[in-house]
Amino acid sequence: MNPALSRRAAQAFRWPPIAGMGRERLALARRIERASSWADLGEPDRVLIRWAEANRGRLPSEGGR
Repeated sequence: MNPALSRRAAQAFRWPPIAGMGRERLALARRIERASSWADLGEPDRVLIRWAEANRGRLPSEGGR
Protein backbone atom coordinates (compact mmCIF):
# COMPACT_ATOMS: atom_id res chain seq x y z
CA MET A 1 0.00 0.00 0.00
CA ASN A 2 1.18 3.47 -0.86
CA PRO A 3 -0.26 6.03 1.58
CA ALA A 4 0.13 8.96 -0.83
CA LEU A 5 -1.68 7.08 -3.60
CA SER A 6 -4.43 6.00 -1.22
CA ARG A 7 -4.91 9.60 -0.05
CA ARG A 8 -5.06 10.86 -3.64
CA ALA A 9 -7.67 8.29 -4.56
CA ALA A 10 -9.70 8.90 -1.41
CA GLN A 11 -9.72 12.64 -2.12
CA ALA A 12 -10.55 12.13 -5.79
CA PHE A 13 -13.51 9.88 -5.06
CA ARG A 14 -14.58 11.39 -1.73
CA TRP A 15 -15.05 7.81 -0.60
CA PRO A 16 -17.54 7.04 2.15
CA PRO A 17 -16.86 4.14 4.48
CA ILE A 18 -16.33 0.80 2.70
CA ALA A 19 -19.82 -0.38 3.67
CA GLY A 20 -21.32 2.42 1.60
CA MET A 21 -19.30 1.75 -1.55
CA GLY A 22 -20.79 0.33 -4.70
CA ARG A 23 -19.20 -2.70 -6.30
CA GLU A 24 -17.22 -0.69 -8.88
CA ARG A 25 -15.77 1.66 -6.25
CA LEU A 26 -14.92 -1.17 -3.88
CA ALA A 27 -13.05 -3.09 -6.59
CA LEU A 28 -11.09 0.06 -7.50
CA ALA A 29 -10.31 0.77 -3.84
CA ARG A 30 -8.90 -2.74 -3.43
CA ARG A 31 -6.69 -2.37 -6.52
CA ILE A 32 -5.40 0.97 -5.23
CA GLU A 33 -4.61 -0.53 -1.83
CA ARG A 34 -2.57 -3.28 -3.51
CA ALA A 35 -0.58 -0.81 -5.63
CA SER A 36 2.84 0.34 -4.46
CA SER A 37 2.86 3.37 -6.73
CA TRP A 38 0.91 5.23 -9.40
CA ALA A 39 2.83 3.23 -12.01
CA ASP A 40 1.57 -0.04 -10.49
CA LEU A 41 -2.00 0.85 -11.39
CA GLY A 42 -3.27 -0.09 -14.82
CA GLU A 43 -4.08 2.70 -17.24
CA PRO A 44 -7.86 2.18 -16.83
CA ASP A 45 -7.54 2.80 -13.07
CA ARG A 46 -5.36 5.88 -13.59
CA VAL A 47 -7.98 7.20 -16.02
CA LEU A 48 -10.73 6.63 -13.44
CA ILE A 49 -8.80 8.51 -10.75
CA ARG A 50 -8.13 11.44 -13.09
CA TRP A 51 -11.81 11.41 -14.16
CA ALA A 52 -12.95 11.52 -10.54
CA GLU A 53 -10.56 14.37 -9.75
CA ALA A 54 -12.12 16.37 -12.57
CA ASN A 55 -15.74 15.37 -11.85
CA ARG A 56 -16.26 15.90 -8.14
CA GLY A 57 -15.63 12.28 -7.21
CA ARG A 58 -18.02 10.66 -9.66
CA LEU A 59 -17.16 7.66 -11.79
CA PRO A 60 -18.18 7.81 -15.47
CA SER A 61 -20.95 5.30 -14.74
CA GLU A 62 -22.30 7.69 -12.08
CA GLY A 63 -22.86 10.57 -14.48
CA GLY A 64 -19.65 12.56 -14.23
CA ARG A 65 -19.70 15.69 -16.41
